[in-house]
Amino acid sequence: MKFENILEEIDGFGPFQIVIIVLLCAPRIVLPCHYLLNNFIAALPPHRCDISPLDDGVLFRNLTQQQRLTVSLPLGEDGGFRSCEMFSEPQFQLLVNGSKHFEATTVPCQSGWVYDNSTFTSTLATEWDLVCDRKSLTQTTSSIFFFGVMIGSIAFGFLSDRYGRRNTLLASYIMAAVFGFSSAFANSYVVFAVLRFFTGFGLTESAWIPESARWLLAHGKVEKAKFYLDKCARFNKRGDLSSKINLETLSSIENEGNKDKNYTYLDLIKTPKMRKLTLLTGIVWYGVASTYYGISLNISGLGLNIYLTHFIYAAIEVPAKLMVYCCLNIVGRRKYLWHLRIVVAILGKGLSEAAFTTVFLYTTELYPTVVRQNGLGYTSFMSRLGVSLAPLILMLEDVWTPLPQIIICSVASVCGLIVLPCHYLLNNFIAALPPHHCDISPLDDGGLFRNLTQQQRLTVSLPLGEDGGFRSCEMFSEPQFQLLVNGSKHFEAKTVPCQSGWVYDNSTFTSTLATEWDLVCDRKSLTQTTSSIFFFGAMIGSIAFGFFSDR
Repeated sequence: MKFENILEEIDGFGPFQIVIIVLLCAPRIVLPCHYLLNNFIAALPPHRCDISPLDDGVLFRNLTQQQRLTVSLPLGEDGGFRSCEMFSEPQFQLLVNGSKHFEATTVPCQSGWVYDNSTFTSTLATEWDLVCDRKSLTQTTSSIFFFGVMIGSIAFGFLSDRYGRRNTLLASYIMAAVFGFSSAFANSYVVFAVLRFFTGFGLTESAWIPESARWLLAHGKVEKAKFYLDKCARFNKRGDLSSKINLETLSSIENEGNKDKNYTYLDLIKTPKMRKLTLLTGIVWYGVASTYYGISLNISGLGLNIYLTHFIYAAIEVPAKLMVYCCLNIVGRRKYLWHLRIVVAILGKGLSEAAFTTVFLYTTELYPTVVRQNGLGYTSFMSRLGVSLAPLILMLEDVWTPLPQIIICSVASVCGLIVLPCHYLLNNFIAALPPHHCDISPLDDGGLFRNLTQQQRLTVSLPLGEDGGFRSCEMFSEPQFQLLVNGSKHFEAKTVPCQSGWVYDNSTFTSTLATEWDLVCDRKSLTQTTSSIFFFGAMIGSIAFGFFSDR
């Protein structure tokens, strides 16, 4: 008797399997909340240098807030005040009507930043000023988190073999809950990053379901296989067949070739075909995961409301996933895979989810049963490697704005090309960076800006960027009052990095990682780093839990 015959007898895909699928869907709702949490807690709201210390005397007494900003902060390429620089000295000439911002001497923000809390009241960036030269720390937390997931998957996978799946799963849940809750009370960036690492360590995407009877038979665990088959038969109301499923029948099933052999990850590279399969599936999983999370963690790059963007991204995954389940059975897998890959590369987010689902479904069919768990553990490791690096790739926008998208699209395209010749192979909110400019309020302590409006203060304090808005990271070293003269143009006065922090546009976010810890300007890459940390943890976790689940 074949194993397939036994499954048919006990109503192979019946209520028992349906219940398991439903139970598996519940934790899948929670996991993305952890994985994409960085889009919100590490968001970088608009900010500027805090210029309030400059107003200790009478220098800004008669200037408005806008005038204080104008004479204190240089403008950025977007026409807004720079986020990380301020003028070394107030440029009062910028207040002259018609005057232009010029390249005056600028210095980094000297007194912190002022954040726009209209969208986020607090994020990692605003909490610990993870902006300008420290903004990369916001993304670093994601990489740390996923590194924890990657390590945890290995550790818990090993422990599950030693102490059982239930005990190990309970320990992982408790660990994720405790450290996840504790991270909300972190009093420093280092403590937060460490807590996020252990939160990721306790998370796993392993299928914590009853052992596969086929896998148990392949490993000589006949009694356990009979236990689960009997349980399935009774649940599917086929209990009368339990007597037919005896140990002798199960022992006679054709698995002698795999009997009494302990399969390890080394079996994935022992034969030429397995080496080819392992290499290609690893690359494809890496590319699909990197593309998927590269898009998912870059929701602030669209210029839309971050909540709306996230909702759209989530909504598009529903039809994408349903399409995969329907189409794979209709059009097949092998012949039409290259069409699916090309469409995924073009349509981006929606079908990147479809690609993720596809490679998972078909990878389980590619590997032999005895090494299937090892194969999934390996490919999950490669995917975690991809998602850990995705936030770091997003940091390359500082080198060239389109560069992250080019790399992500190239990776997706390469994965598609790799699959083409293989006839047997298928396969953001917390870190948002809101508009910001240097905080020039300290410049008004002396009353210099007393009679100036807020716009005038910004005009004389912040240089303009290429887009006509105030620069986000610079301010004039001195207020440029001449810019208040009608007809005056901004000129290149001396600028400095934001001296007193940043002011953030809170119209979209009240608080993000960027506004919480000033992760803007030279620190803005930290917001993306947190995602890489998170997914690197997921990569390690997938290996660990995969290993332990075999035990």
